Amino acid sequence: MAAVSGMRYTYSDTVGVKLNIEDLITSISPKDRPLITLLGLNSTINPVTEIKYEWIMDELNPYTDALGADMASGAVTANVVSGGKFRDNDIIKIGDQLLRISASPSAAGACILKVNPGFGSSTMASGASGATVTIIGSAAEQGADAGEAISQARSTDYNYTQIFEAKVSVSGTEEAIDKYGVASEYDYQVSKRLTELAQQLERTAIHGYRVVPSSGVPGAMGGLIYYLDSTDSNVSAKSTEDFTEAFLMDLTQDCWNDGGNPDTIMLNYYQARRMAAWNSSKVRIERSETTAGNVVTAYQALDDVYMNVVLNRFMPTDSVYLLEKQYLGFGALTGRGFFTELLAKTGDSRKGQVLGEYTMEVRAPAAHGRLTGLSTS
Repeated sequence: MAAVSGMRYTYSDTVGVKLNIEDLITSISPKDRPLITLLGLNSTINPVTEIKYEWIMDELNPYTDALGADMASGAVTANVVSGGKFRDNDIIKIGDQLLRISASPSAAGACILKVNPGFGSSTMASGASGATVTIIGSAAEQGADAGEAISQARSTDYNYTQIFEAKVSVSGTEEAIDKYGVASEYDYQVSKRLTELAQQLERTAIHGYRVVPSSGVPGAMGGLIYYLDSTDSNVSAKSTEDFTEAFLMDLTQDCWNDGGNPDTIMLNYYQARRMAAWNSSKVRIERSETTAGNVVTAYQALDDVYMNVVLNRFMPTDSVYLLEKQYLGFGALTGRGFFTELLAKTGDSRKGQVLGEYTMEVRAPAAHGRLTGLSTS
């Protein structure tokens, strides 16, 4: 053993020094899943008991149409785009003129209505092709027989369940040794895999496309992009334009016109920054005098249209979504919510599987809205 002369220092005396390590592991990897937090993991209307989850949709009879051709002032006929929604004795409005329908074909396609112009002494006027035709209401004569029955066919939509799976494998020795911040390596890895699978579900709920399962092809669930990219939803595509308040108001109005009442604005950080910059001097702020900044946590379009602003790092950078929570939900196949189970033991190790089988419902697509193609820089 070597002799040491003179002063001793920590940088030279390293043998036997006790390590000063926190009994805690720090990780800043994102763990948030805002859409799941917003809706909950078991929020479908009905339990999910099959790999194909279906829901039924219905709607009231439409009350608007459009002229299919110009109509002269005082005309006794009106060409409309779709005649299947009109009944005899309906009062319709074109511009400022009221007209009473005297005969209406039952055909659903373009047709000619026979009308009595200037109903109720309203001013007769011409109407241009494409002008809105609004059904104000019916006006039956006393003692008249019931008119034509008109109703809408119910429709169904559906989604498939998707299996989210991960494996954990830890050697016997790794599980046995003491570690800082980890009581059990196996349990620690299971916890991390559960977090990762929940985020996979979150990302799939946004970006996923529906796939029917078959031999060699796993089933997959559709997400918001899949369901809100149809003719039944409100999609506003821009050409690399900055996110403006007018865009948001227009899309909100489109949803409202279709009967929706969106309550959530979900967007990524960049578009949230754009939103925070709108009329910053008009944003109501309750802050201490030592805090600077501009934060928007809610947006009120009208008295009855109030939307919470939710950041989601997994949203497309060029998109903003308007959502109505009551028409969205997650659901696990019965007994298949996220769980862990040990696999058969082989060798000196502990193996397990983390698994969950989920689907998502997106009802009433027209109640939601999607802005795409926004500037991202």
